[in-house]
Amino acid sequence: MMRVRKSVEQLLNMRSILESELSALKNCGNPNIHIIRELEQSINNLCLSTQIENLMNIQLKYSKAITKLPELERQIILDKYQKGLTLKQIASQYCYSERNVTNILQKAIFNIQKLL
Repeated sequence: MMRVRKSVEQLLNMRSILESELSALKNCGNPNIHIIRELEQSINNLCLSTQIENLMNIQLKYSKAITKLPELERQIILDKYQKGLTLKQIASQYCYSERNVTNILQKAIFNIQKLL
């Protein structure tokens, strides 16, 4: 987790430096459009990298929270959101009513929120 945070900070710092260089190049009397485009592309790539790092960090938090759930709650969460099963399919799989599955799912979501 700390490694991801440090990596995001480094990416944001690099982005800031590149944006400063880009601004300086645009303001000089004879800008090289090729260099400006490369810097703009680098900034865009860094933005994507930062977003990916943030998503990975969020995914890690949720994965850890899900592993701490009781077995039934964890299985129903995975069936619903990883496998994409409907409430009816999940209910049939566990021999529960759809209402019971909904209640278990709501409880699992509440427990995940508490763990985050």
